Amino acid sequence: MVASAAWAKIQAERTAWAERLPERLEDIFPWLLAQEQATVLHLLTFVVAVTVTGIYGTEPERQSNEALARALGLDMTQWWTATGASYFNHVSKARVLEVVTEAVDANAAALKKDAVVTGAEQTVAGTGWLPACLRINTAQTKQTEASADDTCRVPAEPALTA
Repeated sequence: MVASAAWAKIQAERTAWAERLPERLEDIFPWLLAQEQATVLHLLTFVVAVTVTGIYGTEPERQSNEALARALGLDMTQWWTATGASYFNHVSKARVLEVVTEAVDANAAALKKDAVVTGAEQTVAGTGWLPACLRINTAQTKQTEASADDTCRVPAEPALTA
């Protein structure tokens, strides 16, 4: 997570607000009252953004924050990439194999999990694959995925057979 673009952006914003806000808790409200409306709205936006989560112990079929993500035009492919550290090491080998098959239609079932994770990370890189909990499911998304399906498929990578 620490290596993701989204995490870096959130941490930069958090640091900026920490430097800007009064240190003493009792000084925050008077400070807020003295600010321009745009500043207060920016702070409220940040506070809400860091409290909204779509992370669950399991991957749901449908994202509960989907309406919010759609309204904001959020494209998680710009902010998150499936890697060993961010995803593949935290799910079962069977799930990693499902992801590889879904993302690039490759099969790596005969490999051990470490090899599958490494191969999956290399194979899925650049495909824009996201877990269901990070996707926005719309008719447009499904049409885009369907039309991109033929162009995104690549033969099994050598990394999956090594």
